[in-house]
Amino acid sequence: MPRHTKTDDQLADEAATPSEPTTPEVEVVENGHLTSNLTPYGAARLVNQRLVTEGIKVIPPQMMYNYTTGQLRKGKKPLIGFTPETGVNREALATWLETYVAKKTAVAVVEDEAPAEVVEEVTTSEA
Repeated sequence: MPRHTKTDDQLADEAATPSEPTTPEVEVVENGHLTSNLTPYGAARLVNQRLVTEGIKVIPPQMMYNYTTGQLRKGKKPLIGFTPETGVNREALATWLETYVAKKTAVAVVEDEAPAEVVEEVTTSEA
């Protein structure tokens, strides 16, 4: 049975469209202050909103699960600040997102500035 996958345009449309319930959040009390951390799905939605505004290809929500829950299941440290009890830490996500955007825009700039192929004419002298 063929597996249905969403196109980049469909993912971009979903990221740009405001969601009707708000982004899923996990309420956490730290030092007597309430903080709102995100589920991996909520983190993906926020990331994709930023990527759309930057003109960068959006990421599938599964990528956030792989970077968080998937890493824990492999016995590794999550690539973004995350625990199952508290969710994705907003500050850690912001730091990761800035790095990701910088990396993606730097790659785009390098590709745009790649020099055109230079073709040298070779002259031969006939004796």
